[in-house]
Amino acid sequence: MRTLGITPWLILLATACSSSTTTQNIVNSDVGGATSPGGTAATGGTKTGGTQTTNAVGGAHAGGAVTAVGGATQSLGGTTGLGGATSTVGSTHVNLGGTPSTGGANPGGNAATGGAIAAGGNVNAGGAQPTGGAVAVGGAQPTGGAVAVGGAQPTGGAVAVGGARPTGCAVATGGAQPTGGAPPTGGAATGGSSAQCTGSQTQSCNDCGTRTCSQGVWGACQASQSPAATKCNGTSTLQTCNSSGTWVSSPCTTNSDTTNCTGGGCTTSGTVSSCKAITAADADGDGYGSKSCAAAPGTDCDDTKDSVHPGATEICDAVDNDCNGKVDLSDGLSLVGSIKDADPSYNHLAVAPISSDGTFGVVATSSSTGGLFYGSISASGVGSFQTYYIFDPASTTTYLEPHLAWGSGLGQWGVVYTTNGYGGMSFYGGTMSFNSTSWQSVTVPNGSKGTITARGAGDLLIASNTSGNLNLATLVPAGSTPQTGSLAVSASWDSNYVPRVAANGSNSAVIWQTSSPKALNWSLISSTLQFGATESLSTAAYYADVAAISAGYGLAWIEGAGFRFMIKNASGTSVCTSSVIPFGTVASGQQVAVGDTAYGTLVVVTSPDSNVIHLYRFSNACKVIDDTNVSSTASAPTEPRIAVGGGNEVVFWMEAIAHYRFLSDLLCH
Repeated sequence: MRTLGITPWLILLATACSSSTTTQNIVNSDVGGATSPGGTAATGGTKTGGTQTTNAVGGAHAGGAVTAVGGATQSLGGTTGLGGATSTVGSTHVNLGGTPSTGGANPGGNAATGGAIAAGGNVNAGGAQPTGGAVAVGGAQPTGGAVAVGGAQPTGGAVAVGGARPTGCAVATGGAQPTGGAPPTGGAATGGSSAQCTGSQTQSCNDCGTRTCSQGVWGACQASQSPAATKCNGTSTLQTCNSSGTWVSSPCTTNSDTTNCTGGGCTTSGTVSSCKAITAADADGDGYGSKSCAAAPGTDCDDTKDSVHPGATEICDAVDNDCNGKVDLSDGLSLVGSIKDADPSYNHLAVAPISSDGTFGVVATSSSTGGLFYGSISASGVGSFQTYYIFDPASTTTYLEPHLAWGSGLGQWGVVYTTNGYGGMSFYGGTMSFNSTSWQSVTVPNGSKGTITARGAGDLLIASNTSGNLNLATLVPAGSTPQTGSLAVSASWDSNYVPRVAANGSNSAVIWQTSSPKALNWSLISSTLQFGATESLSTAAYYADVAAISAGYGLAWIEGAGFRFMIKNASGTSVCTSSVIPFGTVASGQQVAVGDTAYGTLVVVTSPDSNVIHLYRFSNACKVIDDTNVSSTASAPTEPRIAVGGGNEVVFWMEAIAHYRFLSDLLCH
């Protein structure tokens, strides 16, 4: 055994790396074995008789030294030994390449003399220890040994515990160092990284996606299911999970008409959400959706009646039952009643209802003799016409333009008429009982022509025209004070037309025509006969009529080769006006009349170039409901009139003699 001195440069080197090292004594404990670069602590050494053999597999102390403080062995120079030698500091001998000494445990902190560490193989200068070389320790390894500094220690793994890591020396990088396990065989691990996941794990990502582990790495975030997941965000937004696992919002159409339409908005059924399409409602359950659903029109033109739908049978009810756009008379049903003649001697006729029982009175003039005649039409349409005068006429006078109205407050008929005799035309009036007895002449406003209507108060209102004025007067029951009124008219009267008056409740309306300037004018009349504002309705009208209707007032006038229909409410505000309804080809000479029914407003029209009298029925929106011919005649009819009462209507007109047709409100069979 040779004893050598410590080379001074080795001492300096050892001091430089270990002078600042703080070590921690762990008594009789080697944790994990020695530190191996790029691998793990060596395990599996067996102590036999005070000797511990350690297998260093796959790695060596690279450039580091093991320093045993408190009586241990110190290796300097960056390797386990330099040229295979181990130098011992704090003991009396350094054994180079010798065999381990045996003898016992290393007490306290001093290495046992003669117990040198024998290298089981060649020690490579530069840090690498051959694979498989065992270090035989001749005695117990001192406790409190520190991890040597000066050599590289791999990152990513556990540091063998046995002492504190010294500062000031670099830590080697290179590979993961599992704690307590055997290092891989074949060399140090280099360039490794930690696994993100294991197996085929999945996890949620983004808003609604998932990702899957593949070879330790998480895959891309994807939609979690197919078809894509959906949900409603409120009532009008649908959210769909896209391919990246993110919610994408789409607006749903909102249903703004819940009466006629269904659906709309976002809805959820089970786990699936969707925008619900808007469809036509089927409120009456007849299998057809409402045509009134603007967003998705159906084909049912009245979704409140299950008897109305496409394919239904058309019946006489003023309704388009089969939803083909045609009603009753326009859809093949026949006009009720038949054409009847009045007395052959009558050449001008006036008809008015007497009460709500459907009975009508008739006043007529004769083409062969002067004077007025009286007749009646029963509620079943049967006419009774007298052949004697109401009063003795003047033999030289022609009687024209009779008009008739029943005054319920008077219990009398009111009659006005025009005579044409010596001195020209004169306007007269009178009252008589229902059966034409007890005729009494009355004072009427000045004029040459006029009309009469019954007011809601039970009295009668008369309108007439004189030069420069439109005149009004009432016929009232005994004991009441009659009223008068007038409106200055500066324009020239159209001599072909008579002022027309109609009453709706306590108020009334009047229309009149002037020729220069040409105009059809309108005004409301108060219950005290005060005129409202004058309104010009048309500058192209040739003939006009007005009647009280449920919606207020119905007006019609000839315009060009056709006519217009208008509705004004009871306050005089215009509700609607139709376009020109073509009829005939002559731009003048046509005539028109208006009457109200429970199923629409009637307008009858004649034209000099047509041998028919035609009837139209209008809605309260001024739209034609249906139309049909009342009569085909041998000559052009004139003076059309309509009388309405008690659920019945009488349409009458003149040809060579007077004719009429008795109708019911529904007009058809």
